[in-house]
Amino acid sequence: MDTSILGRLSNFNVGWPDAYAAMGGVRGCTHLRELLGVMATVAFQTVPGYRRHQRLLRGDAPLVANEPDHQMGKCLSWDFDGPVIARIAPQFIGYRPKAPSR
Repeated sequence: MDTSILGRLSNFNVGWPDAYAAMGGVRGCTHLRELLGVMATVAFQTVPGYRRHQRLLRGDAPLVANEPDHQMGKCLSWDFDGPVIARIAPQFIGYRPKAPSR
């Protein structure tokens, strides 16, 4: 069994308490432990890019979306006027979400 920090983390399967225990004391550090809290968010946000990559590897044509992905327009990196959108979804440059109807 891998006893490194990442090895211990890859083998936990009960939940956050196990992850924190694996990172506790001299076996880990505060900095790595703090990263655990955002790990799920980061993993979730990689899903659209991973699916896009898998389609390209299979030779499928890229999907052209009529609506932006859920993460677009919700942070600095996914700004509708920013370089990421310009590179991966140029059809949404300058996109403005519709105001919610009342």
